[in-house]
Amino acid sequence: MSMMISDPVVSRHTDAQGREVINLRGREAACDVGNTEGKFILGPEKRSIVIPNVVCEMQFQDVLEREQSVLEALRVKIDSPALKRKWGTMAVGVLAARQRNRKEIPFGSVKAEEDQAVILLLTGLAVDAVHAFPVRDGICHATYCISTGLPISEYRDKELKKEFRKKLTGGVHTVKFLETAEPHNGVEVRITIFDAKIISEGQAAHLELTTDEYGRYKPMPKTDGTYLIFDDGGGTLDVAVMLEGGKPDNERSEGYDAGINQILDRINKEIYDRFKETFESRKKLSEHILKSRQKDPVRIAPFLVRGKGQDIQDIVDRHMRTYAEQVYRVMAEKWREVSGCQAAYFVGGASAIIRPYLAELNGGEGEDGEYVIHFVEPGKSFWALANAYYKIGRAHRANNKKRKIVLLPPA
Repeated sequence: MSMMISDPVVSRHTDAQGREVINLRGREAACDVGNTEGKFILGPEKRSIVIPNVVCEMQFQDVLEREQSVLEALRVKIDSPALKRKWGTMAVGVLAARQRNRKEIPFGSVKAEEDQAVILLLTGLAVDAVHAFPVRDGICHATYCISTGLPISEYRDKELKKEFRKKLTGGVHTVKFLETAEPHNGVEVRITIFDAKIISEGQAAHLELTTDEYGRYKPMPKTDGTYLIFDDGGGTLDVAVMLEGGKPDNERSEGYDAGINQILDRINKEIYDRFKETFESRKKLSEHILKSRQKDPVRIAPFLVRGKGQDIQDIVDRHMRTYAEQVYRVMAEKWREVSGCQAAYFVGGASAIIRPYLAELNGGEGEDGEYVIHFVEPGKSFWALANAYYKIGRAHRANNKKRKIVLLPPA
């Protein structure tokens, strides 16, 4: 006998402004589905989840011992109208990164059309749902209002954006957890995305840097006029041109297919060609570089090959300098295009990786260099988009001209 499903909509009415007001039992979710990893901020308590953006279709034999954390053992089967094809059983995230036939999002792919982006988003929501919604007879019904983003080039395509939103909100998505840690083991999560707010990634980076936790405007340090924000990620480089008062220049803001993933792939390939071993994912390589920087801003720590440290400094330097030169050219061209520009701010994981190379090309940071450039602190940069989506999602549900959504705790 199937169990009764209660309607998550508790009530509806029209307010004094003529808006429909919906009281909904559900959760808010800010989803930064990056090409390297997914970062999620969920619920009023702002629960955070990070999952590497790696998947691997595979069969699972008897698991010798269950992992203690579900994030280390994401064995799932996903059935969703948002997917272009049927997928088999999959490892996602940390577990997938250890497999030889792992799949990372290829450079140049369109995020709004990429199955892997949907898989990562739904997996993150399902991980949260088992803790936040009731589980009865192994079934968990979860309702979410999400906020997420697309690169500027995709966001400007109104039809593409519309179709992306439609496939997220257009049905029930099922994520079945296979052999994994409790309490997720064996649970089937049925996800309904009631509302989806889509924003451009470049605009989101700007909003996070220039608003407080309540969404009130705060100018970037030492700027009272025009400046640039470079959101340098895995798949794209988004450039936001900001005018006086924090207003974005929509015409001159643009996105470039110049993310760092292609460089990380080249480094990994050259490391493998030299040592016949390599990092298991782009994320692992990025972490190695950034951890090295914490000890020495220039030197890259040795890569362990059969227990012995091997020098990869020349490989990393050569490829990263080439990529930094590409980003620097984009910055110089944009600076010439935007008159009266006061500064450029770099945010995003790639910016932290290429920081010393950009600073070297520029002859220094801040007012010491040829251009006035600043780098956002890595911890803040890492969560910048997810934090922005969280603020934007709340403002969207409360201030939308057509309807207001009031989220109530799940029953």
